[in-house]
Amino acid sequence: MAMILDGGVWPEHPAVGERFLYQMLPAAQTWLGINSPAPTDEPGSHGTHVTGTVLGLEQATNDTIGVAPGAHFIACNYANDVIFPEQVLADYMAAFEWALNPDGDEDTVDDVPDVINNSWSFNPDPLGLPQWSMPPCPAFVVPIFNAVEAAGIANVFSAGNNGPGQMTIGVPQNTNTGLVNTFAVGAVNGNLPEDDFPIAVFSSRGPGFCDGEGSLLIKPEVVAPGVGVRSAIGSGDYAFASGTSMASPHVSGAVLLLKEAFPEVTGEEILLALYHSATDLGEPGEDNTYGMGLINVKAAFDQLAETHDPVPPAQNDFDLEILTIAEPSAPWRCSAAGASEVEPVIVVRNAGTDPVTGITVEYRINGGETSVYEDPGTVFAPDTDTEVALPSVETAGPGKNELHARIVPFENEYDLFNNNAVKRWLQKSAPQDDLLTFFEDFENGFGPELWTVYNPDNDITWDTALVVQSDGSVGYAAWMRFGNYAPAAGQEDLLIGPSIIDPAEDYTLTFDYYYRRRTNNPNNFDTLSVAIGYNCGEEKLELWRKGGEELYTNDVHFPNAFPETADEWASVSLTFSPQDLEGANLTQGIFPIFTGHNRRGNNLLVDNIQLDFTSGTAPTLAEREVRLFPNPASTAVRTEWDGVQSNAQLNVYDLRGRTVLQVAVISSGAVTDISALSPGVYLTELVFDSGERSIKKLVKQ
Repeated sequence: MAMILDGGVWPEHPAVGERFLYQMLPAAQTWLGINSPAPTDEPGSHGTHVTGTVLGLEQATNDTIGVAPGAHFIACNYANDVIFPEQVLADYMAAFEWALNPDGDEDTVDDVPDVINNSWSFNPDPLGLPQWSMPPCPAFVVPIFNAVEAAGIANVFSAGNNGPGQMTIGVPQNTNTGLVNTFAVGAVNGNLPEDDFPIAVFSSRGPGFCDGEGSLLIKPEVVAPGVGVRSAIGSGDYAFASGTSMASPHVSGAVLLLKEAFPEVTGEEILLALYHSATDLGEPGEDNTYGMGLINVKAAFDQLAETHDPVPPAQNDFDLEILTIAEPSAPWRCSAAGASEVEPVIVVRNAGTDPVTGITVEYRINGGETSVYEDPGTVFAPDTDTEVALPSVETAGPGKNELHARIVPFENEYDLFNNNAVKRWLQKSAPQDDLLTFFEDFENGFGPELWTVYNPDNDITWDTALVVQSDGSVGYAAWMRFGNYAPAAGQEDLLIGPSIIDPAEDYTLTFDYYYRRRTNNPNNFDTLSVAIGYNCGEEKLELWRKGGEELYTNDVHFPNAFPETADEWASVSLTFSPQDLEGANLTQGIFPIFTGHNRRGNNLLVDNIQLDFTSGTAPTLAEREVRLFPNPASTAVRTEWDGVQSNAQLNVYDLRGRTVLQVAVISSGAVTDISALSPGVYLTELVFDSGERSIKKLVKQ
């Protein structure tokens, strides 16, 4: 099993996705993301390309792009193309510490990778800028790399792409406390006639410039093909790429092949075999261009076989796998009032050649208490799929839920990884009832008890930003940063509000939004659509959609812009009735859905979302000016309004829409005691005798 320390991976690519242990095991032990909680890759697909070269195989077409097809991997996206100072290199070391114990259980070892592929490096003097203080020989990496080697892991690095000059080897692969402790790989062109493998001009050369002598200073250790290498990119494409980044995964794949033949041999022993058996190129003997030469996997196998007995390929006699978790099936689910349970259904396939009778299944949600189900009687015939219904288990509540199911292995089982499967979904909050209105200004972020962010591609999605708001104050708003989203492929990200049960004759949904023109290019625009979801999201009614020029609230183009004044915002008011929601079961609630549609335009902001429930026609907003002061307030607030003198009822709601204070009759200038309210943000509603109303935000200190 490999660990890919790179820019990430696109898990849906058919050449690598099925071998990604993220599809079988809990996320915490299979994906370490610095920028994304779920697996993604950079737009250039560097990590996906590297992973494909290590182990890629698209089974539908038998397209073998990897050196070790069939191997599994875990991944981390700490590495990318940005130049970072020293402290970020120190952060990278956390990935190596994670690799020593991915599942957090010190009693298990099958989770520890056999090889770590590092197709990245640091320039000790990037761009010649003196303010960057990357030391050429960072001492803090030595004990970590020593620990990795002591754990039996092969640590493989690309040499760097700063050739052809001498002493251009990257950091930290220039360090070495042993011959193969940090195994740097240079790149040759393997696309020329047989036995002609010229060094790539970009391939970094030695010698190293850290402590040591003799072979410890010679870099790289070996070379491998790194010019015009075809591998996976994106979610299903292929492309050619060149670099030492393409050479090191050839060595990592070779390590996996040799580890399968010699499972008890350490990573250090395998690297030493590859080092000593390499085919000499360039100057006779070891040199600072080719190192020991081109890797020769057969020669390394023969060398290891002189002192170790190779293990024959495993027989596939006994092998049960969880093909999928059929239930829960939806990417997000609604909650019932109170506790919410799921009734898991797994699909078990006998991938072996012999029948198997009976299984024991362990399963749990979000690492919680383990449930055990024993099925002693079912016979699982070869090449058949069998559904197994498991007893219900309680979800972890609103937000992200991850169900992990595992068939307890039996003796002589062929593949232990495929005994596992995971299903991930977003759990919506339980329906809210007895509300007169619901209001959200995002000052407290996206609380999972109220909001669900659905991000199908695990890329950029809804967040919050501190901006100038529609009333001129500074506060938080929901934010989609479309300008950073690539490629512009119409990706949809959903911001889903709480389910609300409150049958009414009419509903009114209001909100503010901001969106500025990015460029004069008519293709750089995005779309916002607003809908009401019902029947647990299986159906929805789209109320509003705008894109391009229709969406602009500021027509003067400027990229990655935020509002500078209140008048750059626009307000929207939408009215609908239960009759518009065809076939709606209102006991399951209704909820607002704000969807951003990506065309890589500009920042989109949404704020002050309000959903009102009324009998008959909704009251009009008051045209008279209403003042609420002081605001923020600690003990009391004074309410004044202009225009014809009349009385009003004052309602104060919390951000869940629950009434926390109500004064039946007040007049302009009245002072209301709010000392009993807890500190926080509230919504005040003045309902006048005329039927008009005014909505204001109140901050209680």
